[in-house]
Amino acid sequence: ILKLSGIKIDIKWAIRRVDRLISPVNNQLTLSLPSDASHVSLRWIDSSKAGFYRVMDNLIEQPYGCVEQTASRMIPLALVYQSLSADDPRRSEIARQLYTQRLRLASMAGDEAKFGWWGRDMTADPFLTTYAYYADWRTAQVLGVSLPVDHWQRLLEIYSTDGATQLFWQRALMLDWMRQIGLPVGSMASALAAQLVNIPAVGQARYGEYDSLILNENSGQTQDLAFLLTNRVLKATGQSASAEFATKVSDATARLQTQPTLIGSALLLSMGLGDGAKSANMILAQASSEYATIDRAVMLTWLDQSLAASGATDVPVVLPAPWVAQTTRTGGKVYQWPATSFSKTAT
Repeated sequence: ILKLSGIKIDIKWAIRRVDRLISPVNNQLTLSLPSDASHVSLRWIDSSKAGFYRVMDNLIEQPYGCVEQTASRMIPLALVYQSLSADDPRRSEIARQLYTQRLRLASMAGDEAKFGWWGRDMTADPFLTTYAYYADWRTAQVLGVSLPVDHWQRLLEIYSTDGATQLFWQRALMLDWMRQIGLPVGSMASALAAQLVNIPAVGQARYGEYDSLILNENSGQTQDLAFLLTNRVLKATGQSASAEFATKVSDATARLQTQPTLIGSALLLSMGLGDGAKSANMILAQASSEYATIDRAVMLTWLDQSLAASGATDVPVVLPAPWVAQTTRTGGKVYQWPATSFSKTAT
């Protein structure tokens, strides 16, 4: 109840709720809806591929538009586009959205083509700038847009100048994104590995369920992630690592496996340290829209290759009336219940 100048107003705030329903019983799913429920929808997730597309849809439909969120929308759009066949009718619409988001991102670039959180009037952030370029690179790749080499080499200058001011985990991410773009980062990764070996250990932080591990402060968890990702960059660029670094990578891997997080589990799986499709299903099921957009977008880039290799296919599901089928941006099916009051059971 809200009180304004002696007047009491009974306000019922709308609360968004997401439940996972595990397997129908006697051809029924029990929804357990409150009496005043509205805007009820149901999406069938029968494979890791379907779960992957659900997370992409959530990111694409994200209503906000700072630099990070725009980049985090471009990545799933690019992943969708590259998965479609040349004759798929969705390609033209996805391409249109990609071009629109590229223009939006470009409009927020500040001096020297660097990015702040909300555009050109904000202080440039080295990590965010690298993330924006990475999202744009993925978009340009799928659209066949060619950009000059020196456009991407700006990232090397940014890292050389300001990389040391970033958290170790964020530096590892920056190096991995630049590696994927095709920039020479081997010596930078070796330097980061040498620094990681000598940093003092820090305790494990107490994160909330949906806290971002990418945008948070230094902690035992983010240090462990930095060790793993730096090790991957070293291997990908043909750099050797010291025995002490290898030992710390092994220790970090063990901790991440016994104390799983959304982003940590996705990284482990992308490095072949998980149970294939089973692990992917569990990770994707946990990736609700309450998680930070950048964590979910980066997670998708790591899971993409694993899921493509699994060859999982969806099983068509048709729900009877009054359920109404709607098609999402990625071509998935979501069923909406149009009534203003709801039965406790839907068949």
